[in-house]
Amino acid sequence: MKINTKIRYAIRMLLLLAKAETSISANLLAETMNVSPKYLRKISGALEKKKLIVGIQGVYGGYKISKKPSKIKIKDIFDAYDLDISFTDCTRNKNCILIENCPASEVWNYLYSMIEERFYTLSLQDIIEKNYIKNKI
Repeated sequence: MKINTKIRYAIRMLLLLAKAETSISANLLAETMNVSPKYLRKISGALEKKKLIVGIQGVYGGYKISKKPSKIKIKDIFDAYDLDISFTDCTRNKNCILIENCPASEVWNYLYSMIEERFYTLSLQDIIEKNYIKNKI
């Protein structure tokens, strides 16, 4: 399993914006994230549509976070890109021909439920404050 590059950069972008508490110019944000301005626009488009960030036009333009960091969950970021974590076809595809008899399907479903309960529910604030470390399973 590998997390999509857009998701990784989107999380970085949102964390930078959350910590800044104000807008950051697109050029400074791209430089800080070590991405091209073109790729930054690609990342930001989905986040703007999902209303997680606001793009500011003009000479002093850039981006700013549109919600409190405690209100933005990891799942919101995945949803912005219509992506989901999947380990096997059987965790998402209930049409699997082995679903009734597969001895391993329960472990994959358990793993996915842990992601839904623990990872997807993390907020940007949890990440900033490292609350996920305190709440180990």
